Amino acid sequence: MFGPPSGDDIELSQTAPSRAFNLSTGDLEDGGARDAAAGLHLLSEASGLESEGDMDLDEAAVSEPRRRTRTPLPSKDDVNVLLDGEKSSDYENYSSGDSGDDGMSDGDSDPGAEVTMEDDDVLSDSDAVEMDLAFFASLQVGNNALSRTAAAEREQTLRSMQWTPVSSEYEVGAFAYPGLGTEEARPVADLLNVWRSPILTFFYFMPKSMWVSIAAETNRYGLQQVCKRASKIQERQSDRRRETVKQITRRLKAKSAYATHDILHVVGLLVARMLCPQKRRFGAHWSTVEDGAVTAGLFGRFMTRDRCHDIMRDLHFVDNTIDHGNDKLWKLRPVVDKIQERFLMGWSLPAIFSFDEDVLPATSKRNTTRMFMADKPHRYGSKLFMVCDAKTAYCHRFEVYVGKRASAGGPGNLGDYKTGAAAVVRNLKVVLAQARHMWYTVVIDRYYSSVLLAIELLSLKVYVIGTIMTNRLGFNKDFSATSKTRPASIPHGTFSFSRSVAIPTMISCVWWDRKPVHYLCTGSVMAASSIERKIKRIGAVRVQCPSAVNDYQNWMSGGDVHDQLRLQSYSLQMSTRFTKYYKSLFLGLMDMVMVNVYLTHKEGAKIKGAVTMKRSEWFCVLQNQLLQLKAEDFAGVEATPPPASQICQRTPVRLTHALQQSEDWVTVTGVQKRRQRSCKVCALLRTEKKKSFATTFFCERCSVNNAKCWLCNRIRREYKGVAKTCFDIWHDDFDAGQAIPPNLGKRIVLRRPSQKAGQRKKTRRELRLVRDGGSDDGNGGDNEKGSDEE
Repeated sequence: MFGPPSGDDIELSQTAPSRAFNLSTGDLEDGGARDAAAGLHLLSEASGLESEGDMDLDEAAVSEPRRRTRTPLPSKDDVNVLLDGEKSSDYENYSSGDSGDDGMSDGDSDPGAEVTMEDDDVLSDSDAVEMDLAFFASLQVGNNALSRTAAAEREQTLRSMQWTPVSSEYEVGAFAYPGLGTEEARPVADLLNVWRSPILTFFYFMPKSMWVSIAAETNRYGLQQVCKRASKIQERQSDRRRETVKQITRRLKAKSAYATHDILHVVGLLVARMLCPQKRRFGAHWSTVEDGAVTAGLFGRFMTRDRCHDIMRDLHFVDNTIDHGNDKLWKLRPVVDKIQERFLMGWSLPAIFSFDEDVLPATSKRNTTRMFMADKPHRYGSKLFMVCDAKTAYCHRFEVYVGKRASAGGPGNLGDYKTGAAAVVRNLKVVLAQARHMWYTVVIDRYYSSVLLAIELLSLKVYVIGTIMTNRLGFNKDFSATSKTRPASIPHGTFSFSRSVAIPTMISCVWWDRKPVHYLCTGSVMAASSIERKIKRIGAVRVQCPSAVNDYQNWMSGGDVHDQLRLQSYSLQMSTRFTKYYKSLFLGLMDMVMVNVYLTHKEGAKIKGAVTMKRSEWFCVLQNQLLQLKAEDFAGVEATPPPASQICQRTPVRLTHALQQSEDWVTVTGVQKRRQRSCKVCALLRTEKKKSFATTFFCERCSVNNAKCWLCNRIRREYKGVAKTCFDIWHDDFDAGQAIPPNLGKRIVLRRPSQKAGQRKKTRRELRLVRDGGSDDGNGGDNEKGSDEE
């Protein structure tokens, strides 16, 4: 092309065609001159062919795929060119035509003629988008039912992710987080109307209906424990003044029921104890004697000590007789669900969230959600996933971790099989169910961050900023630092980054502080910024950093601030300890509510331009308002109805099944006796020779609400050659009514008691008196059929 080949000629370099066609380097890098750049690239390859005199065009066509892996001249950020380490065979499926040999000129062509390229040899912008969509499709993001083969393919796709060459230059003129909302979160109108009153704001997050339900369950639990407590009280009594169990039971049942305002009075006293703690026992708050500078207690002005202890002992939140399945948090499920609902309703959504994990301290071994977290101030407790406002620290959503949730699709789902990534997606989907912005941003730490999670969040229109572990699948391996600390040869603040070829908005970055810090971001730009760092024996200095580092430092602290407000100066859970783990967790949940209530007060004061109360003053007002509540404040308030899945049903589980004696009393011939009902097992096994018996005992776990399952507590018959009580036959042989032999030809129906007493059957004595013509006053005789002496 440039003359006949000779032995003195050398292979033309890639700059020689540039000079021949008067093209500058800027023209080659310009996106508008992409065709010219591609033409020069092919010409440079042709010049190499002409330097070999013994090669013909056919041989050149055979060797063409090998030379297409050269480093191209266009910009290194262009996704349409092959980079070092890439193979053209990986992109054969995306080629829109045959090879580009047809566009090459032979040696007889005019050197000044314009070189034209066919469109089939260059990927257009639309083709690049399709290639990105194909990459998304290959990962099968959001698919929860992957086979093992598909999971292996996804893993291989992540391992083979391509990144642009590493750069250490700041980006100029680019905008970060396109489409991100600018409105800040604020309380809803209902809260802005009551932000001055701590008690009204408190009742928004924990409504009165929930407290009425807690009072009902507390009374229910107290009645369920009466018989057990009566036996323990009798054991502690001396022989000189020993009461019968019946007398103690009647005395305990004679106590007045717990009212809703009584329970809230106890909460007010606990807040007062938190504000003025004392190291003595809890009962010292009712002390009536001053001891030097130690004043007498004042709690007795609002509630007696025994009444307060009884409420704290019987405090309960759910019916124990209901079958709760495998829910590990069933003791607090109604409270948790209501607080989650109110947290999400209370404030509008911000554009930037902070996702982190926290802990509800609980050291009891009976706590089914207890975990060990070595990096937390309280190492034993229940783990929380929290979605907080990155700027105000308001908690929009929390989730108590109750164990690893297996995905519905089996082991193929890499995202859901990782607890952290699954928790991020699960909670953000709940929070963003009613999104008001086009795009959101979430800040996470390295325990949750991964390439697959970032891609899945992009599909939900959520940007992510977070530190990341370098061993995550798909992360750029060029940033795997060999040194754990910054060498002296690397200046403080040095950084380098690269972008994903398939997803240009995804950035992997390493920034050198005292140690290398690795980041994975979507939507960020590497603009110049600075951050203040403290160095030993020097103090605070300003260090250069990308803007993404500043964004992470400013927005990640939302969950940490909420955690500090909850567990440090003012904490109900830390000031009062309970033996029952669920009561301690309840105080921890109340601490979360208190933090959100106070943040609402601060934000309301900011919006209204008023003065914010100090936190100690705010708690003083709250405990004063709680102690002033009366029964009239809850008139007409109905308890929160339980979910349909918690309706009381019979359970075949033998565990915790026990006989209870009925408290339905009737007067017979002037003597008070318990009313007796027909035994269910006796009714099944009765014959002409063996009658059925009546009993005053029933199994509560086998009953359905008021329809009791009556069973004898005495051995009255043999079943399969073994003498057993009807209670044992019902549970061991009949499997709590689920395995009644068909040959008996009978079925069991649990009947509720009638609204009014029916006509009593006459006893044998009464029938004999009538038959002999004697008088009958209708009061009954001495004996009653099937009765048991009490």
